[in-house]
Amino acid sequence: MSGVRCWRLAELNQHDYAVIGSGGFVQILLNTLQQTNTRLPQALLDANKPEQAISDVDYLVLGTDTFQLEIIERWQPHLRAGQRFIDVSDIVQCAKFGVQSPALDYPCDNTVDVLFCGIGTAVSEAQWLSPVRQHLTEKGLSWRCVHPLEEHQSDLLRQARAVIVWNGSQRIYQDFLAQCQLNTVPVTYAECGFFPQAEHFYFDKTGVNLASQLRADDLSWLTALDVEMTQHYRYQLFRARQNRDKGYVFVPLQIASDTNIQNHSRFVNGMQQYINFVLSQHGSDKVIFKVHPKDLYASNYEFYGAAVSSADTLDLIADAALVRGINSSVLFEAALFGKQVKVDGDCLLNNNRADPLRVVQAIIARQYRTTEFGPEQAKLVRFSNLGHLFYD
Repeated sequence: MSGVRCWRLAELNQHDYAVIGSGGFVQILLNTLQQTNTRLPQALLDANKPEQAISDVDYLVLGTDTFQLEIIERWQPHLRAGQRFIDVSDIVQCAKFGVQSPALDYPCDNTVDVLFCGIGTAVSEAQWLSPVRQHLTEKGLSWRCVHPLEEHQSDLLRQARAVIVWNGSQRIYQDFLAQCQLNTVPVTYAECGFFPQAEHFYFDKTGVNLASQLRADDLSWLTALDVEMTQHYRYQLFRARQNRDKGYVFVPLQIASDTNIQNHSRFVNGMQQYINFVLSQHGSDKVIFKVHPKDLYASNYEFYGAAVSSADTLDLIADAALVRGINSSVLFEAALFGKQVKVDGDCLLNNNRADPLRVVQAIIARQYRTTEFGPEQAKLVRFSNLGHLFYD
């Protein structure tokens, strides 16, 4: 498979190129190019027509950061000699989230201590992992970002003392992770945390979400201090809300295309399938649904007389008798509040060795705040493969 090159704005000015796709990602890219007086693409190519790859341009920009591998696999057989795929996720994500674009060049000697792998790494680094990078820099350790399909990774992996992968659950990471294993480079997974996500991140030795090491952990290591910390997070999130039982089942809906829904539940045919299932378990007069605010299909759902609310999610949790969902983060919030939770998909709350509240206590215990990073040895050793960087 052809490798991917990662470009910054300056490189777009140096080459003729075409963009594959025309969705929201591409629109942000085009707006950014216009605002910065950067060279525009020669053409926008239909992602479903890979035969369009035969063109005058040598560079094909991937107009997505979600389905890159699918596009590459579909277009690869149609590429002529010399054509290459280009990732511009950093440009788009930085524009979308107001993050400063990273520097263009890395040191030419290709030395690296920590390799940070992801798609659109500038945002995940700036918003979540910047205190980790700062600590490593203060110890004299170099840090480099890499795309999972980026060209010339072998030399970097041979140099690296550790790898951090942002999320890593998508299929696009498989080859990169296999290379890490071949080169015996220890991998640590990172992802945004909880309560709220924007203010926390966590490390894990085996993966994120359902692949997390907490999945099979009996959580016997939790301390009284960890339990006390959970109460602090509960208060901070729910404030003065009282735990009431008004007799209804609160059901937060999700985006049907979410990988957690598609890969870790039986409700792969959309939210209407799940709505029908819930109403087969409870009377419509007992259920309150809340649609996901970004669900483009919400107006098409049939609720058969059940209530649909736009009220604050935390208020709906506080007054519910039961919170039921597939694998939404709302279920973790409900467990934190002490509500009875019913999970209809696969997620960490399905841990059959611990109840949901204990799982939430462990989630809080392993995470870090984005504003600080205290490299506590026991915590790093339990949840990461980074301890040797700080304590050897």
